[in-house]
Amino acid sequence: MRSGLRVAICLLAFGCVIPAAVAGVKATDVWIGEVPPSSDVAAGYLVLRNEGRQPMALTAISSPVARRVEWHDVQHQDGMVKMQPRQSVLLAPGQQRVLGPGDSHLMLIGLTRPLALGERVALTLQWQDGSRQTVTATVRPRPLPAAPAATHHHHHGHH
Repeated sequence: MRSGLRVAICLLAFGCVIPAAVAGVKATDVWIGEVPPSSDVAAGYLVLRNEGRQPMALTAISSPVARRVEWHDVQHQDGMVKMQPRQSVLLAPGQQRVLGPGDSHLMLIGLTRPLALGERVALTLQWQDGSRQTVTATVRPRPLPAAPAATHHHHHGHH
């Protein structure tokens, strides 16, 4: 009985340690802004929070509905909006990144087909440790255009 108790204690100990070690990044509020059927680009938004104890670097994003997906940081300078694609994004433990309209966002480039309002689209996040996380984005109506968003879409054609 004692060895069984040791095994149980050992399993409980590992059970407490393992989830903390493998707990990763949580993605919430994942959505894509509706675009006209003729558009071959769409913007995606989400909230990422590193709930683990280790820094996590997002190294790639993909979707079956786009030739490529890029993370774009938006910088407002001298009345202009500049977008900088990122190759990777580091999330420290406990850090949260919000990607929203008029700010940092995902760009789905080279849409392979029109996206319908209400449609659910897979996005796969790849992390530096080789792990992959697939999240589901819902196509939603775009928010009313604000100056930064209008400038952004005009500027995007110049990438």
